[in-house]
Parts: sequence; structure tokens; C-alpha cells
Amino acid sequence: MTVRIENGAAMGDGDGRGGRTRVLVADDEPRILLGLKTLLTAEGYEVETAADGTAARGILEQRFFDIALLDLMMPGMTGHELISHLHAREIDTTVIVVSGDTSIDSAIKALRAGAHDFVRKPYFPEILLKSIENALHQRRLEREGRRMQVRLERSEKLHSFLVNHSPYLIYLLDSQGRFRFVNRQMETLLGGTKGELIGRHFSELLPPDQQDAVAHDFAERQAGARHGGAVELHLLCEGGEGEHIIVENNFIPVELNACGLQGPDIEGGRKRFGMYGVARDITLHKRAEATIHFQAHHDLLTRLPNRTLFKERLTAALAQARHEGGGLAVMFLDIDRFKVVNDHLGQRVGDELLCALAGRINGCLRTDDTLARIGGDEFAILASGIDDMADAEHIAQKIIAALNHPFSLSGHELFAAVSIGIAIYPQHGDSVESLLKNADIAMYHGRNGTHDTHRFYAAHMDQTFSRHLV
Repeated sequence: MTVRIENGAAMGDGDGRGGRTRVLVADDEPRILLGLKTLLTAEGYEVETAADGTAARGILEQRFFDIALLDLMMPGMTGHELISHLHAREIDTTVIVVSGDTSIDSAIKALRAGAHDFVRKPYFPEILLKSIENALHQRRLEREGRRMQVRLERSEKLHSFLVNHSPYLIYLLDSQGRFRFVNRQMETLLGGTKGELIGRHFSELLPPDQQDAVAHDFAERQAGARHGGAVELHLLCEGGEGEHIIVENNFIPVELNACGLQGPDIEGGRKRFGMYGVARDITLHKRAEATIHFQAHHDLLTRLPNRTLFKERLTAALAQARHEGGGLAVMFLDIDRFKVVNDHLGQRVGDELLCALAGRINGCLRTDDTLARIGGDEFAILASGIDDMADAEHIAQKIIAALNHPFSLSGHELFAAVSIGIAIYPQHGDSVESLLKNADIAMYHGRNGTHDTHRFYAAHMDQTFSRHLV
């Protein structure tokens, strides 16, 4: 099926099924089902829904769908189980996971089991629609690949067409490891012409830290000591083209399969002729894994580290401080009367203020310090290398002074004041939990005083804070 968008509608042709692109949405939350169905129907897709994994399995076994949007945590059959079932039954449906499960392992497990992409709840409609568009584009490429394979079986003349129009990188090396043949995709992704690639040694396309390992792998495969098995590596990109190419340090990630070429020599032994192989660009999967990892450790509004990443960095900083005998400070910051901004000017202005505050506070910190958003209008700071309370007080006063200047947001001039609570290691705690708790207690005491204040933790604060919790 060739997919195209016409007047906002997702259409299909030539796949033997006809009609619009069909999407199955499986989720046990009725609100999510209704929202997704409304969104996708408005985009021109033909949508059917399932309230749990078991119902989705039955529907997918009976009817064809181009795309299946699956939640991971569903009664009856989980999304992971359903993905495995579809793979085992070879059901031709591209799976996109739409889930509130933020576990990195769970997301990567779904991708490795065969899911095309992972979209985190709550989702942005444009991100979800782009994921579906990419999945349909990939299905078209794969379907065209299968069609070309059928044609190849009918005519050897189409062999070069299949190779040169394959979405994969196909190459042939001689016995010395030099390129003897490359397909057009090698030129498209890596840049340079076929003439510039032919004759070059394969190691010239590898980063220096991978050359020895790949050379050893090449020798094993060429000698027949190793068969099959994919290996991940990076190939030099010298100005390649394509909408999905993401270049880091001039290299793109690929998954490579290769096999040695051997044949009988004049004495009846085996002679090594070289190697042929196929490499698949895995940039999209690497980007998906990186996105999942970022979302699990960062606040998506401010792009700052979240509570999870903050605690990880604090744990590491404590270990270093214990080893080297240094100190550090943990600061909790609360934005005074932030709720008034949200109530009177709206959440959009409130979000703009949070982002502006994050940028201004970050400007007061050192390169090695960490600013995190830990929830709502609360931020936390980890400052390493703090020798005494005066060092921490200097940072707090610098932040308060920076926030004395107004913010101009959406036509409004806003002032922001903060209450800062500070806990110093080792005076005010020697563990992650105690430092976080005591900084929070100190912030609570500062919030009950005048605005734009900072307080250091003191033992007598515990009793007052405990009465507040009762």
C-alpha cells in the first residue's frame, strides 16, 4: 500500500485491501480511547478501538490494520504480551506504544520486541501523528522491498534494481577489505560518489576506537570462523542525505550483518575472496531510546533534570565528598504566590514563568551545579565543593538578587520571589534522604517569613515542621 495524505486524509492504494489507512487503538481508559479516536478520525484515518489487550488480540487476528496503538498496562493481556503474540503469529501490523509507563527498561523492551516507536502519555498530538506518519512511510518501504524481492525471483535482470533501491546499505569487500561494490543507499547515507567509495578500505569509514574490533570481526567472518550475528557500529558520514539522518561527530549508527566469500582454489582448497554485507541505519531507534531516557530523567516543560536524576547526581556527589572530604549544599526553592499567576493569568503564562525562572536561576549557578524541577513550582539545587555556609549563602543571595528584576511574559510584567531552604553536608545530614528532607524543612520555615528569604536548616525546625504535618 502506498500511503499519501490528501486534503488531510490518510489514503491507501495498491495493497489489495483498499480504502483508508486503518488504525486500531487499544487502551483500558475510555477517555484515552475517545480522545485518540477523535484525533485520528479527524486526520482521515479509519479507527477502531479495543478496551483491553485480549479484545485487541481478537480484533487483530480477524481484521487487517496498518497501525496498532497499544497501551502497555492493560487487563487481560499486557501490551508487551500482545506485541510478542503479534510477532509470533506474523500479523502484519506496525505497533506504536502509547503508554504512561515511564520505565526506561519497559520502553526499550517494547522497541526491541518489535514496536516501531514509543509515545509517552500525556502525548502531544503532533508527535503522535508524526510517529504514525513515519510508521506508514516505513511500511511503504518494506512493502516495496518485498515486491522487489518477488520480481527478483522472476528475473535476474531486476537484481541490480533491488540492490540499488534497497533502504539498506549493501556492499562487497575484496580479500584485503577494500570496497568492490556499494549500492546507491551507501552514497545517499554516507555521502560521496560510488567512484569515491570503491577502492577505499572499510576501516576508513570507522571511528578510530572501533577499527581494531571490526578488523578482528572481519577476519573471523572472512575465514568462516564466525557466521551471522549483527554488530552495531558507526560509519563516517560525509554529507549524506535523508530526512532521518542524525549525525553525531560525523558518524551514523548502523546494524551490520556480513558473511565471508570463499570458493575452491586450483588445488581443491578454500580460497578467501572477501566479504559481502548488509547494514541497516538504526538512527531512529537510537533516537527513540535517547528520547525515552531523556524523558525519564528530565522535566519536559523546563528541560531541567527531574527528581530522579537529581537524586542520582546527589548520590554521586555524596560519594565523592565522602571520599575527598569535601562538602556540598542542597537547596530547595519555592516560588511565592505562584498559584496566583496560574489562577489569574492562566497556565500558559505560568509555564512561561517557570521556564524563565529556570533560565535565570541557572545563570546564577556554576557549571558543575545542578538545577532540577522537582514538581509544581518547586526547584532544587545541588552545589558541590561548598566548604562552609557562607559559600551557600552567596549562591542564595545571588539568586534572590537575580529574581528582583521583572519578567516580561505575554504582555505582562511579573515579579517573582522565592523562599530558599539550605542543608549543608555534613553538618545538616549525611545521606540523600536527610539532606533533601532538611532542605525542605528549612524552605518551609523561610516561606512562613518574609518573601525573598533563605534559611539554613537547624535542629529546632523539626518540631515546628512536625506540628505543621499533624
